[in-house]
Amino acid sequence: MKIKAGVIFAWILALTVTLWIWSGVFLKGQVVPEVGAAAPVATLSRVQTEWNLAEPMVRYITLNGRTAAKRSITVKSETSGKILTMPFQKGDTVQKGDLIARIDTADLPARLTSSKALEEQRRQEFLATQKLVNQGFQNAAQLATANALYEQAKAQTVGLTYQLAFTDIRAPFNAVLNSAFVEAGSVIRNGDPIVELVDFSSLKVVADVSENNIGFVNLGDDAAIDLVQGETAIGKATYIDTAANAATRTFAVEFEITEKLNRPMAGSSAVIRIPMPTTPAHFISPALLILDDDGKLGIKTLESNGIVAFHNIDIIESTPKGVWVSGLPERVQIITVGQGFVVSGQQAVAVPSTAKANTQ
Repeated sequence: MKIKAGVIFAWILALTVTLWIWSGVFLKGQVVPEVGAAAPVATLSRVQTEWNLAEPMVRYITLNGRTAAKRSITVKSETSGKILTMPFQKGDTVQKGDLIARIDTADLPARLTSSKALEEQRRQEFLATQKLVNQGFQNAAQLATANALYEQAKAQTVGLTYQLAFTDIRAPFNAVLNSAFVEAGSVIRNGDPIVELVDFSSLKVVADVSENNIGFVNLGDDAAIDLVQGETAIGKATYIDTAANAATRTFAVEFEITEKLNRPMAGSSAVIRIPMPTTPAHFISPALLILDDDGKLGIKTLESNGIVAFHNIDIIESTPKGVWVSGLPERVQIITVGQGFVVSGQQAVAVPSTAKANTQ
């Protein structure tokens, strides 16, 4: 039987098409490289980095305080009368023993002389009565009466002596005359205020420390204190409250400044910086700080294997030139450019700081 050439050609064409279709099924997903062609290489993101080394840094507890004088008292009159003179004016400095005010003695000297004479009379009467009692001419009751009159006369003399002494009011310590409540010519009574004296031989600074930081403050510790008038001084912790304020959970702490100040002022604001133990910290630009998906502050770094990592950090101190942070390894390669285009766990390539980083 003779087969036609057209039929044979049709069979060959059908077989060729079938083999081509089956080859596509079994080779699906495979790329057959051309002879002599180079294999494709994956392109990595490029970032600019900078090595940063931790430095030991002293941390500070910063407190807002208020100043107070070492002591402040209101000097009051201990007798009645008219003010004759007040040598010092408001704002003057007085020394211990200086005359602050003099009160008119009026008839006090005459009354004191009369009282002393009466005292002597009562003493003679008491001695005479005592002699008569010993002789049996008077009884014990009469002796007790004479003794009472004698003691009364002595008490009157002592009282008038003190009143006369109190007509000269003197400074009890070195101080500044902060306020004057009377003037020369004023008539005062016993107990009336005369002047207010403020002792600035040392300055106290009072602040409230939180319960979280009170453990870092000890009696005798030094602290740097910035005063509102522009002076900076060293204060020593002289008092620490043993019971916290129930409302604020803070403890009152007092620092004493003993060095001489140009303008000591009570009641003004002050900033207290208490040093804490040193801690390793990195100094970086605040522009490198970013937030993770949980809203925590941190920076991105490039590990030794080229993998991008995110580190949470704590800001220790902010300065006009940068921030000190903790929470990083001692030596770290910080991504300075391109951190917004890479994610944690991604591999990246560091480029020199002079080259321009790009992302792909």
